[in-house]
Amino acid sequence: MPADEALAGTVYLRIGDSAKKIPYEPSPRPNAPPSYGFKPLKGQPEAVRWIPEAHTDPALQDLLVAANDSSTAIFTIGCGSAALRGNEGHWQRGYVEFALNDAYAVQSFAEYFKVFLDFDGAWRAARGEYRVSFMWELAPALFLARDVEGYTFTVWIQTAPYATAEAARYCWGHALAQLRQQLVSVRLLVSGDAIY
Repeated sequence: MPADEALAGTVYLRIGDSAKKIPYEPSPRPNAPPSYGFKPLKGQPEAVRWIPEAHTDPALQDLLVAANDSSTAIFTIGCGSAALRGNEGHWQRGYVEFALNDAYAVQSFAEYFKVFLDFDGAWRAARGEYRVSFMWELAPALFLARDVEGYTFTVWIQTAPYATAEAARYCWGHALAQLRQQLVSVRLLVSGDAIY
């Protein structure tokens, strides 16, 4: 995501076509950190310590614990974050992937679109001076626990460049707090059997 888009504080939605099976196994990735595989966190806040991607990111840890609380309508699938530095300054980027925790709702574009619209409205109202872009990607998935085809949302997040690492981290923390607040407030239009 170009830095000028992060400066604008934009929110995007795109539809991906790369399907995956959940759970998935750890695997190496060329030119990127390894994938550590899916770890079921739903209803297990203590399990967040098993997520290497969150070890050095308290804002990401908080999001994972809150989103996977047994009372929420979602569960997380994957995540990552990185603090970066370049000629433009310091910025932070990463992602959170999640799915609706319902064998029926996980198949519904309407359910996912409502989550996106609710976040978009809340972010526009609360972003203030924070310069962050969010790209939401809806992609197909096969949930092996229920043998059901559905979707996941990956939210790619990037701050604009800041003069200091602390300022970029503060902006990142605000962005993840807003995402966390929206994810824990998701209410499904219909419901059936939980996936996890």
